[in-house]
Amino acid sequence: MRILSAGLPAPVVNPVIRSRSGAFVARVDLCWPQYRMVLEYEGDQHRTDAAQWHRDLQRVPRLEEEGWHVTRAADPDLADTTRIIRNLERLMRTRTTT
Repeated sequence: MRILSAGLPAPVVNPVIRSRSGAFVARVDLCWPQYRMVLEYEGDQHRTDAAQWHRDLQRVPRLEEEGWHVTRAADPDLADTTRIIRNLERLMRTRTTT
């Protein structure tokens, strides 16, 4: 809701991202396909579960290899979304729409 209240476009929720050849890359929390931008929420289990942390470390480069920008957020970021909103706005201004 804060994203929409800030006037940003509505994100797609929990989509599957595929490579240019159609292979599965990742399922993400929020994305804006027109900007090739992803917002991922990293709950505490991402930090405390070693296997999850390792998967996260692998998935971000895979998304970036396909031209996606990944913004990662955790609980403190949700308490004050000012920084994330400002970052998303800046990225949307600089990234080409499709």
